[in-house]
Amino acid sequence: MLLIVLASVAAWWYEVLPRGLATDSGFLLLMACGLLLGLFPFLYPPLSKQLRTEYIGHIMWLRLSYWVVLAIRNKGDMGFGFIPLRRDWLIGARCVAYCVPVAAVVLWLVQPMRFKDNLAWSKTTLVVIGTFVGILWVVALSEELFFRGMLQPAFSKLVSNAWVGLVVTSVAFGMVHLSFGGKFPNWRMVLLAGVLGLFCGRAAQLAGSIRAGMVTHAVVVTLYRVFLTPK
Repeated sequence: MLLIVLASVAAWWYEVLPRGLATDSGFLLLMACGLLLGLFPFLYPPLSKQLRTEYIGHIMWLRLSYWVVLAIRNKGDMGFGFIPLRRDWLIGARCVAYCVPVAAVVLWLVQPMRFKDNLAWSKTTLVVIGTFVGILWVVALSEELFFRGMLQPAFSKLVSNAWVGLVVTSVAFGMVHLSFGGKFPNWRMVLLAGVLGLFCGRAAQLAGSIRAGMVTHAVVVTLYRVFLTPK
């Protein structure tokens, strides 16, 4: 019942309320609260200790938000697309080159990491490709459209400053990861996600498309997941 109520409020938001900055801000706050309040472990309880399912709700909530904006609010596609263009790849890769050293310093300060041992490169190549594609078209697609496609332009417009909008959105992106991995409060991941958000947001700014942010997001997360492990 709670899931039905939440989905109905989001879906009918622009059908009931007048279009405008206040309504847009309220909708963004509603969707952000849905992520920050930690409702999805309750709505989608894990099937086992190894099989967690709250990510289903997380992704569905994000996709509901951009469906409402694109199909009902009629704000345009904000550079939405599954396939990054050549310009998106180039800008995304450049932001990865800047992000990795900064993220490495942050990791060294908050949790030293090391490269995984005994990597079989033939198998690792397949893992890298599979992880990258999964992150690019599931996690990055959803999160970049919500945060860089919706929140960042809204905050930038609200304060009339693109850089402030970028920073505020990155902080919000970091805070969404407060309960990441079932650990609360997970300040390490908040800090790491906030750093990643800065570079994904900058990529989206430069390209005028969330696809560049998707590239940055997917490459950095793939490197982190495939090659690194805590010391």
